[in-house]
Amino acid sequence: MTTIKLTLSRRQKGEINYNEVYFRISLNRNQVFRIKTNIYVPKKFWSISKEKVILPRIHNENHVNLVHIQNRLDSLKNYIMEYIVNNPVKCINKECLNDLVHIFHYGVPKEQSDDTSFEAVFNLFISSQIKTEMRVRQFKCVLRMLKRFEIYRGNSFKLDISKFSDEDMVKFENFLRKEHTFFDEHGHCIKYAYIYTKCPETRVPKPRGGNAIFSILKRFRTFYNWAVKTGRTKNNPFKKYSLKECVYGTPFFMTVEEINHLFNFDLSPFPQLAVQRDVFVLQSCIGLRIGDFYNLTQDNIVNDFIEYIPSKTINESGRTVRVPLCSHAKTIIERYHTGQRSSLVPLISQQKYNQAIKKILRLAGITRIVTIINSTTRMEEQHPICDVATSHMARRNFIGNLYKNTQDPDSIGSMTGHVEGSKAFARYRTIDDSIKKKLITVFE
Repeated sequence: MTTIKLTLSRRQKGEINYNEVYFRISLNRNQVFRIKTNIYVPKKFWSISKEKVILPRIHNENHVNLVHIQNRLDSLKNYIMEYIVNNPVKCINKECLNDLVHIFHYGVPKEQSDDTSFEAVFNLFISSQIKTEMRVRQFKCVLRMLKRFEIYRGNSFKLDISKFSDEDMVKFENFLRKEHTFFDEHGHCIKYAYIYTKCPETRVPKPRGGNAIFSILKRFRTFYNWAVKTGRTKNNPFKKYSLKECVYGTPFFMTVEEINHLFNFDLSPFPQLAVQRDVFVLQSCIGLRIGDFYNLTQDNIVNDFIEYIPSKTINESGRTVRVPLCSHAKTIIERYHTGQRSSLVPLISQQKYNQAIKKILRLAGITRIVTIINSTTRMEEQHPICDVATSHMARRNFIGNLYKNTQDPDSIGSMTGHVEGSKAFARYRTIDDSIKKKLITVFE
């Protein structure tokens, strides 16, 4: 019977206290192999007896990273075991197993790949540095865009981490702006079809505004910063290329009165929407980003506080955030408390969640008109709030109402994960007339 045991290498990785995990694969008495996994674990969080990562009961600066490492180990172990089950044992050797590890990380066997190629380095960055599934998808999307850009440029251009220049950045930005024009209104490719034959894309590219392009290039910059920091290149095209800042309109959010109305609104004819109403109100009461919110479990509740590490800043500050639970939040959590579910409340896909939010607000009559900036055209538009509401508005609901009450960004930031003086904080709050009147009373 095939067994796979996990051990730690004695050698630490560089100057950090990470040790590589080894697999001891036993096919039979005569076929026992010890292979490197290229996955590293902090030694103090490794259980020798259980052969797995030890997860802290409470979120701390290591929690998300440790979950990511354990998931990678489980996936690699399952990948190898599936191969062994489906192939003759006599054909399996150490070279074959090492190739499996390489295919798992890079997509091709070692002899067919170049570990220093642009794609290989980008994939290594994703697998080693990106901790949440949503962020993994975002960075893989950026890599596909770059590969399509490479094909678009023709044979005279090749993605090269050491040669990508600021001029290439300008051309890449222009490509992102016009890629949607390669398709007609029905989603049929009308030019440069060979790009999508060589690099298939399941979703037809849509028009990208300045903010969308900024987000794409910001992720690309994160990759280059890592590559330079880890010595994989000395080239950084972002030294000469300046990213244009995002443009945001006046932030809109639901008032406390609207949130209370929504919480008490009778949705009994729509039981599924009633559940997602509770989920949305809970998110509005604690202000988490959607990725962190979807990762919450009962273990994150500590003495009537939600305690967690924001995944977006875990590699920068690793600061623990504590948010006190209000009465609405406690009621909702207790309503859905069960030992049979790992999540704090019943969850659906984020896309369906956003669709449900719009339906719920419309049913509840929360339809006041708000002014937004169209992210593509950058022109102002007016829409009912129910038509432009998303899960991210729940975070604005939390921040906007707290700021209206206290005007203390540092106190609010301690509950939202924003660092002191954060520029991003301004995107969530607005200084309305009531705040201005309150300030002017100093002269009375």
